[in-house]
Amino acid sequence: MKKKGKIINLKLVALFIIALQFYYNLSYCQNQIQIDSIVKEIGKIPDDTNKIKLLYNLSSNYYAINPDTGIKYGLQALNLSEQINWEKGTCISNNKIGINYWAKANYSKALVYQYKALEIENELKDDNIKAMILGNIGLIYGDQDELEKALDYEQQALNIYYKLKDKHGILKNLCNIGTLYNSIANYPKALENYYNALKISEELDDKKNIAINLNNIGDAYQFQHNLPKALEYEMKALKNFEELGDKNNLAWIQRNIGQLYRLNLNFDSAIIFCDYADKIFEELKDKRGLGITLGDLGVIYQTQKKFSTALDYFFLALKNYKELDAKSGVSLSLGNIGNTFLDLYKCDTIKSIFYFNKTIPKNKFIDSAINYLNKSILISTEINDENSLIDFSLALSESYEVSKKFKNAYINYVNYVNVKNSVFSLQNKMLIANLETQRDIDIKNKDIEIKDKQILIDKLDIQKKQNERVYFIIGILILLILIVFIAISIKNQKNSNDLLVIEKKKSEDLLLNILPKEVANELKEKGSADACFFENVTVMFTDFKGSIHFENSSPYQFVDELNNCFKAFDTILSKYNIEKIKTVGTTYLAVAGLPTHNANHAYDMMNAALEIMEFMQNRKKELGNITFDISIGMNSGSLVAGIVGVKKFAYDIWGDTVNIAARMMHNCEVNKINISSSAYEILKDNYKFEYRGEIDAKNKGKLKMYFWVSDSI
Repeated sequence: MKKKGKIINLKLVALFIIALQFYYNLSYCQNQIQIDSIVKEIGKIPDDTNKIKLLYNLSSNYYAINPDTGIKYGLQALNLSEQINWEKGTCISNNKIGINYWAKANYSKALVYQYKALEIENELKDDNIKAMILGNIGLIYGDQDELEKALDYEQQALNIYYKLKDKHGILKNLCNIGTLYNSIANYPKALENYYNALKISEELDDKKNIAINLNNIGDAYQFQHNLPKALEYEMKALKNFEELGDKNNLAWIQRNIGQLYRLNLNFDSAIIFCDYADKIFEELKDKRGLGITLGDLGVIYQTQKKFSTALDYFFLALKNYKELDAKSGVSLSLGNIGNTFLDLYKCDTIKSIFYFNKTIPKNKFIDSAINYLNKSILISTEINDENSLIDFSLALSESYEVSKKFKNAYINYVNYVNVKNSVFSLQNKMLIANLETQRDIDIKNKDIEIKDKQILIDKLDIQKKQNERVYFIIGILILLILIVFIAISIKNQKNSNDLLVIEKKKSEDLLLNILPKEVANELKEKGSADACFFENVTVMFTDFKGSIHFENSSPYQFVDELNNCFKAFDTILSKYNIEKIKTVGTTYLAVAGLPTHNANHAYDMMNAALEIMEFMQNRKKELGNITFDISIGMNSGSLVAGIVGVKKFAYDIWGDTVNIAARMMHNCEVNKINISSSAYEILKDNYKFEYRGEIDAKNKGKLKMYFWVSDSI
């Protein structure tokens, strides 16, 4: 039910990329000595613009080391700018303060200061500053998973940099946009932006950004689970940063490589690289980097069931995040500690551990798990960290369940489902937005094509008139030729129109063959179709057994028999207005009650299932082992349905109702119909069922199941 520890959510995985890109034009002080030397100079400088510049640069240098100190210097710069009425200084100071609040994960305050900076910039009309602020706002929205807003602001910034022909700015925003596409799993678009950024870096001979973009590309491949490619690009980035002597970025690269080795289950190498990163972050006094890497090491040891060591690292990570006042990191560390205590409780070989200078017995593990997970969820709710809420609500539900506090277990499971559905809804909105954007592009391209054709037609018309004047002297001959030409053209046009009508009919029939009529009509009218929620439906999965009998037959014979059976199923379903969703291998998926509401959805599906069972039994009698045995699973409930994809799109359904229906099929015996408790409550008065008891279903725990028996009531 839960993952083995949570490394970090996507926005923190992308933190390395963002941290490198956030301030392209700002210098980064790599050690405290440099910062101290600047601080000493402040008191000697008069209250003028030079002092303000020094203060806001100090503010930006502190964001990764101590954002509270960064805020302090930013406020000093802001107050002094306001005293001497220097608007540019006021604008940049607000921006720097916002950066430090971003580092503390205080996104609301970060946005307040960035918007103040943007408001002042609108008076200054400095496009360079405007693009920088817009990019920062985009990244802050990205950290809050408001990806549409994030992409909009980053695109605005990119457009300004293109207008200014500022390759450094273009490079920075291409990286940021790539990171945002990474976060919504649009990896082709992410890689497109990263490769474009890499190309510009090479044109500028910018070795640091070459290394950064090699790392970004490696991250994108990692998210696609292409670990060899990811490791290839991360190693190239590592080599570049070693040559540059860039300790800060070198630490992040080593941390990333450590995660790749962890995903490859090469734990020894993972620990080596994470330890390297940890030492550099400690040398640089980068508490954020320390917190992330210590958490990574905790997860590696937790995965190896070295729970005491894992707890050591999680508590160290928690300490660093608390010192930073980074609530997302605090929430993550608390959740990982709670998960570890849950794992300890579930481990049969461990009866107690010695921790906090005392022996903790096994019966206290689950109390500790509940305590830390509750603290994590409280903070995650406050900062709206949906990824942590999903993982840790599920873990807390499991902890309450094993402690027999079923009401609390249920409440937290409902919270888990609600947050997960909310994230799923956001992803759907982004998918629809992408489809609408593509549709707009297609419409614009079509308009251009029509205009080009009109220009061509106009040119032909002019040429025709010129020819008429030139050849007018041959009169009747040209007239006769023209009449013949027009007659032929009309005939050809009529033939073309007839063909168009036929092809249009074929296209519409094909669309109706893969989509419900209502969805097909919506797609034709709007160019897209919205996902819909259906409260009461019944889902059926069927699967064939006995394909082993075809081992000595040709593949064509196997597919031919499969096709014959599925065609019969299609015919049966059409009698009951049941919607076929898809077939996968030998599995057949259908749903009753959508896209049009049907109060008799469960009865219609049951009757169809009985007809399918009867058809297969008769076919078995007729053909013997050259056909299949069948298992049927059914479940009633709610789900979401809609179109997925852009090319070769398909109508599909999602939700726990679908998953449970699949479990009914997987736990069914041959030539039987297995239904869930929700379907049974609807059907029990009209059909006879045999209660099978509560049966363990993969990832669902124990579920009540019922076999249909043939002598109906």
